[in-house]
Amino acid sequence: MNDDKTHISKYGKVFDYLKDPALRAKEAGEQTMEVKGALISGVPFKGMEWKGIRFIGCDFTGAYELSLDGMQNCLFEGCRFAGLFGFGLAKDLYFNKIEVRGETNIYTDKGSTGVVFENSDFRSFGENSSSWGSMYMQGEARYVNCYAKWFKLDGEERLEVERCRFDSVRLAKGTKINPPVTIIDTELLGTTDMVSSHMASLTMRNCTVGVLDLKQARVSGDVLIEKVAGEKLLVGVVTARSMTIRNCKIVPVEGEKTAVDLAAMGIEQLRIEGCTFGDRGELRIDPGVELRDDQWTVGGPKNKLTYITRCTMESLDAAWTESQDLRIEQCTISSADFSNSRIGHLQIEGSTISQKLDLRNTRIQTHSIKDLEPSKYRQVLLDGSSIKQLSI
Repeated sequence: MNDDKTHISKYGKVFDYLKDPALRAKEAGEQTMEVKGALISGVPFKGMEWKGIRFIGCDFTGAYELSLDGMQNCLFEGCRFAGLFGFGLAKDLYFNKIEVRGETNIYTDKGSTGVVFENSDFRSFGENSSSWGSMYMQGEARYVNCYAKWFKLDGEERLEVERCRFDSVRLAKGTKINPPVTIIDTELLGTTDMVSSHMASLTMRNCTVGVLDLKQARVSGDVLIEKVAGEKLLVGVVTARSMTIRNCKIVPVEGEKTAVDLAAMGIEQLRIEGCTFGDRGELRIDPGVELRDDQWTVGGPKNKLTYITRCTMESLDAAWTESQDLRIEQCTISSADFSNSRIGHLQIEGSTISQKLDLRNTRIQTHSIKDLEPSKYRQVLLDGSSIKQLSI
């Protein structure tokens, strides 16, 4: 980096205008300014606002020397970044074919809008996340057709990812701002870390994933995961208004069992529709608190509905589940475990449970378990259950 670049201080009027935006406005008005092939380093640009500038093939290096109050209607084309850079309150910034390396941190302020990264490359130099670079966008950010490895990518007021290829990244790690997050037509290799994220909503569609980790995430609205293929979904969100997992194929790697691990207890409406988890995959619904035989959570279960339909899996682990309404329809399952659960209404209809149906120590207020595919190998375990016998 930098070998073939001319230092920005040698750019005459362009340099003067970068240092003094008021002078530029006075002498050149609102005419767009182009900065081409410059090394921008070692000169402080602080406490000012840049507008209408095109940076073409420039290298940015240094720490906190570029610390603007704001930036509007600017383009970065084919630029490279290494260091710490602040663009302040950003409006309509377009980054195309940029490279960001190492522990670089580029940040914008809250309220920033129209910040787009396209055809760009973000890479750190190792697996240790403490040394990863970061795109700390405190406002809105959109990533299109980008590549990232070992990097942190944010959009704390809105995050959109489209047609990207990410390998072992952190996404949407804002704590309490609750942005809507959309991930479309994207390949997520390795583990995508969204642990403890706070979001208004999450939509993921037409993606491939290695491991998607949403443990302890909080979503104030809805989660939609649709047409996703991968190895494992750890979607143990603490709370969400609804979660729909639809038409997905999640198949664990050799030696692994869990395909999807989720926490229905904090989700008001949970729907899993038309999914396959392979011939050894397990759908696991994380348990709630252990309760006495006659006890419900104070105020009743938050989960009003868990609905699983047209799914194929080796096993369903719903032990210790607490739900007002749990329905299984048109599913193919070898083993289903509902032991120690507290369920208002349990409905299992038109499904295959070929090996084991475990209802031990389960308290169910009403149930409809019928039209199961006959199986001479099936065990039905009812010890301690409020259901004393089944004719299936």
